[in-house]
Amino acid sequence: MTNRCTAIFDIGKTNKKLVVFDHKYQLVHQEKIQLAQGHDEDGFECEQIDLLEHWIFETLDRLLIELKIPITHLNFSTYGASLIHLSEKDEVLTPLYNYLKSVDEGYIEQWYADYGNGLNLDESLGSPRAGFLNSGMQLLWLSKTKPELFERIRWSLHLPQYLSFLIHGFKYAEYSSVGCHTALWDYRARDYHYWVEKEKLLSKFPPLINGSNSFKVQYENYELQVGTGIHDSSASLLPYIQCAHEKFILISTGTWVVVFFPFEDDHQMIEHPLKYLQVDSNETQAIRLLIGKEYEYQLEKISQKFEVETSALHELPLEKSRFEQMHTNTYFEFKHLDNNTDKDKVELSSPIQAIHQLNFELCEKLVQAMKIEPNSNMTIYIEGGLTKNKFFLTSLQKCLPKAKIFTASQALGTALGAALVLDESSRINFDFRANYKLIEYLND
Repeated sequence: MTNRCTAIFDIGKTNKKLVVFDHKYQLVHQEKIQLAQGHDEDGFECEQIDLLEHWIFETLDRLLIELKIPITHLNFSTYGASLIHLSEKDEVLTPLYNYLKSVDEGYIEQWYADYGNGLNLDESLGSPRAGFLNSGMQLLWLSKTKPELFERIRWSLHLPQYLSFLIHGFKYAEYSSVGCHTALWDYRARDYHYWVEKEKLLSKFPPLINGSNSFKVQYENYELQVGTGIHDSSASLLPYIQCAHEKFILISTGTWVVVFFPFEDDHQMIEHPLKYLQVDSNETQAIRLLIGKEYEYQLEKISQKFEVETSALHELPLEKSRFEQMHTNTYFEFKHLDNNTDKDKVELSSPIQAIHQLNFELCEKLVQAMKIEPNSNMTIYIEGGLTKNKFFLTSLQKCLPKAKIFTASQALGTALGAALVLDESSRINFDFRANYKLIEYLND
């Protein structure tokens, strides 16, 4: 075995993964786990940060001591819009609030009134109004509703930087976390928006550094080079930027589906898009839809309706002929995409019809949001969990028949990006196409 391995903790909302690469970024070891959720003081479901920490330390110790994998580099990629608030003594002061948490938004209404026209404000922030999904609003909410607690907060760290801090002991903010739909960053001024300082939030954030920074630390009896942590969607883009020989769109799939347009000058159809800061502080245009969560919700309903396990739905055969009749009929009322809580239409006659129809309707939603003409020629890379879903990939190809759609031979883009960012020389010389074959998905 190589004497230089990189371990990445890839922390998603649902799945927590450990991925280990050798010095040539070949997969050495991987694990996946789902951790039990807890509840905040209002009874809303949230991540149990102590449980997550325990799993990380237990896993790292097992890698080094029991499995004797020579870990020399370590980094974290996690979901965004999540803050850990620390006291002067580094005590965790609040639950890790769920970004889907709903609160009385009177203070947000006042915020928009105080800082200008909402539309213009959204454009400068690169982040449409989205409640707690704008992580800056979480901190503002604490300042307005829990002022005594807010005063005790010395540092607010986004989740990737907090997990890295647990190992290297340094507190920093990082571009890809600060610039992922937080409402904190002014994309015109290329700095924190002035409202952050005016509301006395700026002092809660530690110094801002580039995500390619790392720190040499002694962990137990092992020397590790530990990264700053990176937002998972931005991490997933890095390997594809590295290997690009032509313009492309990246669809990063998980609980959220995030569509990146790295060559945004050629894609001006989207009104008021999201913007994401990359580790080097450059920006990328994007859109996002809660397709992963919607998909799991609808799968469960199909499972209940037809009394079949959700896992068995994916084992059903792909029948391409079914897609020819789907353009005129819609069956699903989407709870998370359309905020529609009405009962689903019930004309679906079988599980196999349902799984085909669901994926097709979700892909139609996605293509509509992307503002792409159906007959456009383009290259699309798909990363994440939906790369394993034959119904989704075929549906997307039917919606965009002239597109070249590629998936990687191994869906490791997020972890790979978090690993590559630790070593600039390796990143420059790494050939993603050669190491992780990009497979064109063809219907015919």
